[in-house]
Amino acid sequence: MKKIFIIASIYMGLLFNASAYVFDQNIQKEILNIEKIMYVQNDDLFENAISEVESKISAADLPDQEFYALKVNLLLAKLNMTSDKQEQKKIVLEMKLLHEQADDYYRNNSDFSECFLTSLADLKSRLVNYVSGGSMYKISMEASKIYQQAIKINNKYASAYSGYGNWFYFAPAVAGGGYKEALKQFNKAVTNSSDPIERYINLIYRSQTHQKLGNKKQCSQDLTSAHQIFPEEKMTDQIRILNEKGKCFFD
Repeated sequence: MKKIFIIASIYMGLLFNASAYVFDQNIQKEILNIEKIMYVQNDDLFENAISEVESKISAADLPDQEFYALKVNLLLAKLNMTSDKQEQKKIVLEMKLLHEQADDYYRNNSDFSECFLTSLADLKSRLVNYVSGGSMYKISMEASKIYQQAIKINNKYASAYSGYGNWFYFAPAVAGGGYKEALKQFNKAVTNSSDPIERYINLIYRSQTHQKLGNKKQCSQDLTSAHQIFPEEKMTDQIRILNEKGKCFFD
């Protein structure tokens, strides 16, 4: 049920860019389209959407930051949608290779878009599940630092708050994680959401954080608000069933 965890990494609404680097908004539109197909409309259309975007990546001569950001989000989406163990292993290997490449770019450059930074932090956050020991802690703390860097560049960028909220939600207390801090970040993500799918996703994130904190009324209100954005969606009904059993969608 952790499927929704990667949502924050897949949409990127550009608001105010304080860096010199300007991120291509067309890439963001492609990502949002995948989001709507995957979580609001029909999972059957997802593979076609992924194939179309992958073709565009191959055909286009994208700048490095756009390439890395889009590729990261596509891999996370593919991992999120498959239950085949062998396919998951293949995708994780691609993620690790992409992490090395994007991380090398990050370490050897200085001018970044908040979009690129957030996607890199999202990738690191997800890879924590596939490494062990000191590497797990190291990558997790790097992700935290990069989320903060993205927010410093653009303090109205919902994706960074959403990703950082997920970081706090899943990180152990010894590393600084916690539901109360996650809720603060999700509050900012909801406030700064500029697109309906962004707001929908962040309301769901916040609802489940309220669930963990025992705020049942606020949890229900957020799920209702999310459903009102896309009345045809079914995810909030599934989440309510889990919550009524005392469980959380992220569990």
